[in-house]
Amino acid sequence: MIDDPEIIALNTAYTALKELDAEAMARNLNWLATKLGISLSTKPTSIAHLPLPTSASPAKNLLDAPDKPTEPSDFGSFATPAEFLSKIHEPSAEERVLAVAVYLQNKDPENELTGFSINKELKHIGHGVKNITRPVESLVKSTPQLMIQLRKSGKTRQAKKTYRVTEEGVKAVKLRLANPAAQA
Repeated sequence: MIDDPEIIALNTAYTALKELDAEAMARNLNWLATKLGISLSTKPTSIAHLPLPTSASPAKNLLDAPDKPTEPSDFGSFATPAEFLSKIHEPSAEERVLAVAVYLQNKDPENELTGFSINKELKHIGHGVKNITRPVESLVKSTPQLMIQLRKSGKTRQAKKTYRVTEEGVKAVKLRLANPAAQA
């Protein structure tokens, strides 16, 4: 049973709002913010600031919705990275990079995950990143680390680097898939 009041509130709000259209959701959230005397931030923040479930946290229960992929193997149920990415509402550059990295890593765990391969997929779906190194480095430097650098081949700054998405990175993507309209 979930006993964290913040998780209960988020789950209740999400359940109540998920069937409404975007305009109605915004209207309801604005009314609630006004009623509570708080301001809503409309500027998306980095994925590194997402609340991540811990092993001691019962937040995993929120991700067990039957219509949403919850296990890493379920990520493969999407035919393309575009389909996968479309399940996340208004992702930031870091979220797009992380989501495509999770998809590619799950699709072929033995294949090397590079900034080039991630950006190649992003370009195919119209979301190429001008400098892929920046969002990848942001994910590597985040706490907890959402991606890790496995190796660097070459001595130059531009040398090819190989990455892996961490368990925390997979959890962050699962969280966004479970609640696609949540702002990071």
